[in-house]
Amino acid sequence: MAVASEPRIRARSARRLVEPPLAILLAIGALLGIAWSLILPPLQGPDESAHIAAVTWLVEDGSFGTAPGLPRELLVLARDGGLGPLVGNVAARPAWSAEAQQRVRRELEALGSRRAEFVDSATGPPRQGAARNSPLYSVYQAIPYTLARGAPLLDRLTLMRLWNVPLLLVTIAACWRLAAEIFPGVALAPLLAGGLAALQPELVFITGVITPDILLIALTTLFCLIAARMLKRGVSVRSASGLLVLALAAVATNPRGVALLPCTAAAIALAIRWRSLAVGERWRTGVVIFGGLAVSIVAVAVAAASAGVNLAGTSLDTGRGFSAREFAAYVWQFYLPPLPFMSSSIGGDYGIKQAGIDTAWGAFASLDVQFPGWVYDLITAVLGLVAVAAIAAAIRGRTTAAGIRVAVLLATVVVATFAVLHVGAYRSLLVDPSDPIIVGRQLLVLVGPLAILLAFALTAYGRRVAAPLTALAFGGLISLDVAALWSTAIRFYA
Repeated sequence: MAVASEPRIRARSARRLVEPPLAILLAIGALLGIAWSLILPPLQGPDESAHIAAVTWLVEDGSFGTAPGLPRELLVLARDGGLGPLVGNVAARPAWSAEAQQRVRRELEALGSRRAEFVDSATGPPRQGAARNSPLYSVYQAIPYTLARGAPLLDRLTLMRLWNVPLLLVTIAACWRLAAEIFPGVALAPLLAGGLAALQPELVFITGVITPDILLIALTTLFCLIAARMLKRGVSVRSASGLLVLALAAVATNPRGVALLPCTAAAIALAIRWRSLAVGERWRTGVVIFGGLAVSIVAVAVAAASAGVNLAGTSLDTGRGFSAREFAAYVWQFYLPPLPFMSSSIGGDYGIKQAGIDTAWGAFASLDVQFPGWVYDLITAVLGLVAVAAIAAAIRGRTTAAGIRVAVLLATVVVATFAVLHVGAYRSLLVDPSDPIIVGRQLLVLVGPLAILLAFALTAYGRRVAAPLTALAFGGLISLDVAALWSTAIRFYA
């Protein structure tokens, strides 16, 4: 009897693979991603022209790395379509007239086979950032580019943007599953976690931009999910290999993905049940784990060297040596007011508020579409309350060993991400002290840990408290999404 019922059990499990609330969140996320893909004019996302050039360079020339300029077709679109002067200039508007569009069409058709020739020209849109991109996202975007290779340029760019939507859906589903894994039996926890990923305004905006950040976000969130499962169920070859593959894929997407390499070693070390091992096995296992950690550290050093910093800590661009005191002062002042003995930070008056709130929750287009100041203050206050509620719940609640391991793991991901960002930002500040480098979209890789923090803070006090707070949180997020899309439409189409 039990054997006969197994197919029906598997069928019911398959039907419930995507629960109705998750399906609704996936649909909402897809609609928002599509809306941003269509509303935002071409080339107006952060460094979007550089990422398009990288994909063109790969498909048309079979080469990875920094493209030698921009394709002619992008320069024509930027010049005759008015999209080049539009970047970062809130007073400018695209050339939307029928005459201008016909001119762009004629110029693009006149290029013929020369459309993908690269020109090193300063007249086009900004292309800073191409040198910092690894190849995996270009390979991913090569699929829609190839499918639409013979289509008009605007259609090809739109399809490339829409190709990001599946990556957002992966992130939403991973946040849902992560919360379900950590909070079994708490129905609102997955809804809160998945809802944050589906409605976070900067995340859905980035989905509508051709940028490797959206792939890095999906890979990091999947990493957190697999690592959390491994902590609860124990280490296996499959789970450990999965973590390593995701970490290497993250490095192949963006150099910032190197943060997941030490996190892989930490996750495996946390997942091993050391007390159940014999003494000899503990030594052998420890050698493997910490040997892997040492390899990860070497990989970080190699990645830093390839990015422009040698092992002695000297910037290859300026010749300035690494200063531990200056770096420590910069990191301290990024989060806290300076101590009396500290000099001014090399990063200037730019810190966690600007990076973690202003540009992580409300900086659209080329960072030139923003919310009113009071909105950022409100977001800061809400996130502060969420953090306080989570800390209070952790103190008053019973913390299991598994819960502690998961918390340590997620904290490791957060710390490693910020460490890599700070090292890269400091290196950049040695070259150009006016450019703080760290912006909100780089912090969106932490949407998984943030989703877990939100789910824990709101569900720890019971369903009677969590239900209205969940509705309030979703209402606030939807309001931010509508306001962001409306402000962007006014910016470019009014």
